[in-house]
Amino acid sequence: ESQFVVQAEENPPAAGLDQCPVQMRLPSPPLVVRRLGFDDALLTGEVPASPRDSRDLRTLLRAAAALSSIRGLAQFDVALAGLMLDAVPGCRVALSAATGGEPLAVRSAWSARGVTVEPLRIDAEWLDRAAGDRTAYVVAFADDGRQAIAAPMMAFGRAVGSVWVEASPGASFDDGDVRLLLVVAALAAVAREQWEEAARLLDRNEQLRAEINLEHNMVGTSRPMRQLFDRVARVASAGPGGMPHLV
Repeated sequence: ESQFVVQAEENPPAAGLDQCPVQMRLPSPPLVVRRLGFDDALLTGEVPASPRDSRDLRTLLRAAAALSSIRGLAQFDVALAGLMLDAVPGCRVALSAATGGEPLAVRSAWSARGVTVEPLRIDAEWLDRAAGDRTAYVVAFADDGRQAIAAPMMAFGRAVGSVWVEASPGASFDDGDVRLLLVVAALAAVAREQWEEAARLLDRNEQLRAEINLEHNMVGTSRPMRQLFDRVARVASAGPGGMPHLV
């Protein structure tokens, strides 16, 4: 009464973006152009009125609606990258996250269609600093002046990752761009955390159901049979890679 299913990796929708290579080792570090803390920018500080407020509000509404309709992590990164490139004048995006207490690592990188295929230059130190300081940094490369934003992805009061957005050729980022990116990143971080928690609860529910079925589908009341049932239950609860040795 068991089934073994092998599923190929799900291909995310194109969404007008292409995956792009990443260059982590840089000949020289970028220079800081501006910085904006998450709390100061969105929670405690006053946001000045701007002629672009209505446009930014439409962007946030579209981002909230899009994030609430994503199904599956395979679609998440490319959808988020598209939202960020719609929100700010950027052409390429890299998303990073920490897993299992490890340092931040780039999870995926995306570029708008038609952008050059040269690797996206990323300074890992600024990704880590953005998450650690809960602050967005606008940096510029000395060789060509190209700007990038390194911003934290905040969820439930903590940084769960960082985002790196490279400006389009000839474009630059202002405080409004940084604030908008911080909000979109925070919405996305909360959505992803909730999706992963729901997936964990679903897995745990299936495991408990399997244990209940195991308990009720076996027959036998003698002491040796009960010992055998206990061993089988331990194997089932151990999961892959944690199977105890049976003798």
